[in-house]
Amino acid sequence: MNRVIVSATIVFTALAAFGQPLRNTRISKLEIGFAGIGLAEEFKIRDPYTLELSAGFGGGYRITYVGMDYRWYPKYPSLFVKSHFKLNYKRRNPKNREHAWLNQNFIGVALKFSTKTFNESEVISRNLIQTNNVRLINVHWGIQRILRRKMLLTTYIGIGSARDFKFKEHTIYPALELKLSYLTSL
Repeated sequence: MNRVIVSATIVFTALAAFGQPLRNTRISKLEIGFAGIGLAEEFKIRDPYTLELSAGFGGGYRITYVGMDYRWYPKYPSLFVKSHFKLNYKRRNPKNREHAWLNQNFIGVALKFSTKTFNESEVISRNLIQTNNVRLINVHWGIQRILRRKMLLTTYIGIGSARDFKFKEHTIYPALELKLSYLTSL
């Protein structure tokens, strides 16, 4: 079941990413949030769907039989890649905004792969909690608002499923996100 979900998400993401984008419907962003720091591209696929592809550095995850740990060591970051599909159901149209399609409420599905900490031997020597290669997928409800001409706030809440590839453990977790983005392509 998990392989089907992951395969379908990857195929859909690839098809959407290489499709013909509509005019004025592609935004590049520099993001910072609880998950880390990264670069993202958001595409308006067709009304009311958008797709966000991102990559960056941030915290790592570890899943054991006890539960899920999230650790962000600034000196020992983890790499992440994420695809985020959104169904926009309510838009707020501020006046004189070229990219009003970014002001939205949405229901979304996010697929994220996070790597283990880069310098694993140093983490072990300092007795810090190790992070592993983890796949996270979640379903959520969220909002996205333009704060200033080049600032965007995105937050969501939902439920997710995570799988640790080292320990072969699986868990259900509450999905929470809060990030601030600087729009680089306006």
